Amino acid sequence: MKSKLDAIEKTYLYFFWICFIMVNPPIINFFNEPVLVGGILPKLWVWVYSWYFLALIGFAVIGSKWVKYVKD
Repeated sequence: MKSKLDAIEKTYLYFFWICFIMVNPPIINFFNEPVLVGGILPKLWVWVYSWYFLALIGFAVIGSKWVKYVKD
């Protein structure tokens, strides 16, 4: 059982770092690159929704793995 929990934990950590690397460039370039039509607010919403979307995918993946391991 411990190895199964370790696998879930590693999956979560890998997913977190992939999300962080994918969403990090907008954080770095938030004030450097020119703001598109509509000002800074649409850019902020894109950043927030990208984290929200990635979190939903992550919880779905982790939840499905957890259910599969608990059933075994």
